[in-house]
Amino acid sequence: MIKGIRQPPEATLLKMRLALFELIFDSIYNGVMVTDADGLITHFNKPYGRFLGLHPDAQIGKHRTLL
Repeated sequence: MIKGIRQPPEATLLKMRLALFELIFDSIYNGVMVTDADGLITHFNKPYGRFLGLHPDAQIGKHRTLL
């Protein structure tokens, strides 16, 4: 820690890291879809949504076979 400069709270740092990871995930050229063990979509990036003509946020929670 630099003297006189306060570190943000841990929750803020985690939010910043999450925002960075989301930016990276949506910047990957190829489409990416992540599912849980039951086949339910947990992550769906924007390039994959553009490729399929689907809104990424609307796919979260759907079963992978419904695309």
